[in-house]
This record gives sequence, C-alpha cells and structure tokens, in this order.
Amino acid sequence: LISDRARRSTADKEARDILAVIDAKGRKVTDHELLRVLRLWGFRLNETRKNVMRPGQTSILSDTLGLTTDRTGHTLKREETRLYVDFNKLVC
Repeated sequence: LISDRARRSTADKEARDILAVIDAKGRKVTDHELLRVLRLWGFRLNETRKNVMRPGQTSILSDTLGLTTDRTGHTLKREETRLYVDFNKLVC
C-alpha cells in the first residue's frame, strides 16, 4: 500500500511535468491532465464532514487546499499547499 505522502509526491511531480509542457507549448491544462493528477493524489480520510456523507457513510476522502483562517482569524497556507506547490498550481 502506497502512503498518502508518496502518492502526493508522485502527483506533485506529475503536475510539475505537466506545467512544464503547457508552459513550453503556451496552452492551458486539459481536463485529462487534471484528472490524471487528481487520481494520483493521496486524499486524506475525513470523518468530520457529515454534511457531505451519504446516510450510513462514516468517512470521505477529502483535502483542503489553498488558504484557510484559524479560529483567531489569521490566514494560513494549508500544509498541502506549502508542501506540494506544483500540484496546487495545476489544480488551483
């Protein structure tokens, strides 16, 4: 079983490669490329998002990317955003 961190690193590397190609060719990312990177990503198991779960479901796979605010109102860059820059550039 591949760890979430390894999957995320693989997705980030793939995103870096895609970004280089689209930059060199001067084009936008395709749906296929985006889907390929999302399928590589290691989403976390989340048991707290009850509002998006089907009846009887106890968890979903999800992540939060980009910026969030903490309980004191400070804006924070998510860990996934800091560690996997190219993935975030491609997805966001």
